[in-house]
Amino acid sequence: MEENKLSDYIRIYDNVFGDRKNNVLLKLLRNNHFSFQEGKIFTSNNKLVTDKEIRSTKIFGLTNLKHDNNTVIHYANLFASCLHHYMERYSKENNTGSHSKIIDIQILKYEVGGFYKQHIDSGFKSPRTLSFIYLVNDDYEGGELIFNLPQNEEVIKIPPKKDILIIWPSNFLYPHKVEPIIKGVKFSVVSWAL
Repeated sequence: MEENKLSDYIRIYDNVFGDRKNNVLLKLLRNNHFSFQEGKIFTSNNKLVTDKEIRSTKIFGLTNLKHDNNTVIHYANLFASCLHHYMERYSKENNTGSHSKIIDIQILKYEVGGFYKQHIDSGFKSPRTLSFIYLVNDDYEGGELIFNLPQNEEVIKIPPKKDILIIWPSNFLYPHKVEPIIKGVKFSVVSWAL
């Protein structure tokens, strides 16, 4: 019986929304329909701070609660439903339980020079089980998602490709980073499951 590798648990799903829905979202993002703020990180003493040495990106929290913008509510619900669907599919494909729930959906905007140094998505303050990244566009240079897996020191590079969803376990076995943007602007949607 062949043993699973860590890379087997990184799944990529193509054509998640299709060209029409994806293009509408991209147009809204490019027309500044969402008001982005500087991305923050948790420090070792659990404070949320901006640290441009570790992460340089902008964030828009996508929530359907207490929001008066119907477009935001629409996309919050659309992504929540989509991520839940793919989480169940991922769980079936990997024979894992799907008792998790989607939390904290964010749209990220990486401009030229934007990056995120190597990190993991789960920690004491946020014990996440699955991580999700949806790539909205692919008309930029740089910005690759790179996994540095400890098993066999395997490096997996996810090149830009629009309308794909990447799912992987959030734990310490999946350190990853986003390479700096060289040209253009990268938009992605991230979320996690607890």
